Amino acid sequence: MSFTDWEALATQYSRINDARRDTVFVEIARWLGERKPGALLDYGGGDGSFVCGLTQVPIPEIVVFDPTPTMVALAQEKCAHLAHVSVVGSVELIAPRHFDVATFNAVWMSLRSDTECVETLSLIHGFLRPGGTVVASVTHPCFRAQRFSTYRTDFDNARYFEDGSQFLVEMSDGLESVVLIDTHWSLGAMVRQLRKSGFQIEELREIRDRVIDGWVAPASPWLVLYARAQ
Repeated sequence: MSFTDWEALATQYSRINDARRDTVFVEIARWLGERKPGALLDYGGGDGSFVCGLTQVPIPEIVVFDPTPTMVALAQEKCAHLAHVSVVGSVELIAPRHFDVATFNAVWMSLRSDTECVETLSLIHGFLRPGGTVVASVTHPCFRAQRFSTYRTDFDNARYFEDGSQFLVEMSDGLESVVLIDTHWSLGAMVRQLRKSGFQIEELREIRDRVIDGWVAPASPWLVLYARAQ
């Protein structure tokens, strides 16, 4: 199984109104509103949808980073009216030890190996001030076999301990759809990767799915991890 070609899928992916926009993003925005960070890094921020939804959260400086050129172009267009937001496509343009918080939304599952996970988290650690926090949202590794309001996978729970195994994800909002290839990391693997990268977990929050026509998902589709840089 190959890996997701984000450059090819960027525009299609950005058009999907997936449930995390009014569940996960709302939860993290609430948390940010309580902490009031001075500088936020949105690492792997895609088309900028998350930071564009932070209009009610007073953050003086936001940097969105994404390595995919089309995602960078989409984010620059979407965030053009926000003077406090800058969008970059290279980590060389991100100031070290500068940010109070780094968000890491739906990126972990796209990392291909344990080494890449630790290297990426360590890189984020280097952008944070001492005591800064990474806020990472992932599809809940314990419930990937369940079907949710805007995504389903072909993951088999019998493979739960096969860290690094790939699985298919179909995202759909009823109008647009896209198929991705994600990588499975168990909860234990993610905890180990955070510790290796210099983080200590402070809190885990399991997020409820969007309710559609009275239908309630049988489990939590998203998990948010809050970890402090040591």
